Amino acid sequence: MIIAICDDEKQIVNNIKQHLIFYSHDRNIDLEIHDFYSSADLLNSKIKFNIAILDVEMPGINGI
Repeated sequence: MIIAICDDEKQIVNNIKQHLIFYSHDRNIDLEIHDFYSSADLLNSKIKFNIAILDVEMPGINGI
């Protein structure tokens, strides 16, 4: 499963990433996690994600 995390606050991205890593190890699930710190970077990515975890309030383009 390929997951995108997009938030302008690095600490929040790292926190979510650590929870996902713990969950994947606990459940023996393979996850590929990509982190982004701006909406533009996420939108410019050519990767097709199964799940996107988005911050709603970001500068520029919001998560909605």
